Amino acid sequence: MRHALTALTLALSLAACDGLMKSNDPPQQQKRPPVDDSAHFEADIMVGRVEVMQDQTQRGLDLLGVRVPSMAELPTDRDTYRRLYDAVDRYNHLKGAACTAAIFTDVRCSQSYMPLWYAGRARPDTSPTGLKAMAEGMQATMIPLWEAVCAKAKAKSSDEHFCAIE
Repeated sequence: MRHALTALTLALSLAACDGLMKSNDPPQQQKRPPVDDSAHFEADIMVGRVEVMQDQTQRGLDLLGVRVPSMAELPTDRDTYRRLYDAVDRYNHLKGAACTAAIFTDVRCSQSYMPLWYAGRARPDTSPTGLKAMAEGMQATMIPLWEAVCAKAKAKSSDEHFCAIE
């Protein structure tokens, strides 16, 4: 017990010294590369658009009498990557329901959407540029499902603006 306490004290002391040494580094060595805020902003806009399309797809399926398995309520303060990650799961649920009801009859009905950044890559690129690329892919994947459901929901409701986004 005494040796473990001594080792712990020594480790904490070394960590404190290391922190002090790093804080004395010249400022130019602590600089980070500039962040591309525009790419991150664009990714956030696209993710928001996908979330709106998903809400409208859900509303359209409800109007058409298609039951979609319920999903857990998500917090609104998630970061961009988490929002994209959650959008993949929701897309697969919506697509599954639309395919089962023959509202969406695309070749994508036969398989789940699983981009490499979602499942299969140890470290996805979550830089602003990486997030933008992920968001572009998610949006491109969502559009055909959204269009198919919206077309049928517009026809049933006679509301030409049923799926208006902007």
